[in-house]
Amino acid sequence: MTDRKLHIRQLMLERLTGIIPAEDDRYLQQLIDAEEEVRELWMEFQEEARESDARYFIERLDTKEELAVLTKRIPGQDYRLIEWLVAIGIVVALGTISYFFPAGSEQVKQATPPPDSLVLQKP
Repeated sequence: MTDRKLHIRQLMLERLTGIIPAEDDRYLQQLIDAEEEVRELWMEFQEEARESDARYFIERLDTKEELAVLTKRIPGQDYRLIEWLVAIGIVVALGTISYFFPAGSEQVKQATPPPDSLVLQKP
């Protein structure tokens, strides 16, 4: 789908929801009047809106009220337990790593060259 078609569809959705700016509404109306394909698409949009009662849903939608409901369900203090569990997990992981790979292990000693050896370096 082209960018133009997507833009026209977005304008149609904005018109159906009642949030379209006046300038965009005039532009959309000009397209509907001038182009058969846009007019047919507009008719389809209107029919779908009538069948699905989308306008009823949009008119009843109260975003402030819905946001208030969500913030009541997720209080900030519920995350304290999760924070403690994450901290404990990190401490246990670090302890396990230090137990199995101590700082003075043979693996570390073998990886470092003896002080008397010759080490070649690139200039």
